[in-house]
Amino acid sequence: MKNLAIFLAVITTQVYAQSNTDKLFLEKINQFRAQNGKTAVIYDETLDSAAHWHSGWMKQYQQLSHSEHFYHTTHQRIEKYDASAFIYRYDKYLVQENCVMGNHYSNNFTADSLVDLTFTAWLNSPPHREALLEDWATNIGFGEVLVETTYPMFPIKNNQFYATLVITTTNKQIRVIE
Repeated sequence: MKNLAIFLAVITTQVYAQSNTDKLFLEKINQFRAQNGKTAVIYDETLDSAAHWHSGWMKQYQQLSHSEHFYHTTHQRIEKYDASAFIYRYDKYLVQENCVMGNHYSNNFTADSLVDLTFTAWLNSPPHREALLEDWATNIGFGEVLVETTYPMFPIKNNQFYATLVITTTNKQIRVIE
């Protein structure tokens, strides 16, 4: 009789933000949420991809907008990266998107600078601040595009940035229709 060994392994994985900017933003939003009695959110690769896509679109067309030519809504941008996102993963009724476009003149513009400027802009806007503090929020993705321009006669770089935050939940809500 042969001995058969079966090995079972439980592997726990946690998805971490991919870029330094993603990590900084995740830390900043979770710190802000904790200060306001809210639970932490986690980085989500699908939402991050949708956010990066939209920030790239805003840069290409130099527009600050929640709508675009290719994927008109945040939902469509999420489904671009996961076709069944709202069937199995996210609640389609609980999705928020924050966008920002700005310029900052500095030769020392860092990921910290981009995150601070973006976060401050959203904190100073009541609807954007409210989105950061949604009770139902569980998952976020943050996408940014930075364009550094140096002018020969001007000693300071123009740092033009575009950023998008996508917020949703994996807790599907049960709705009763009366």
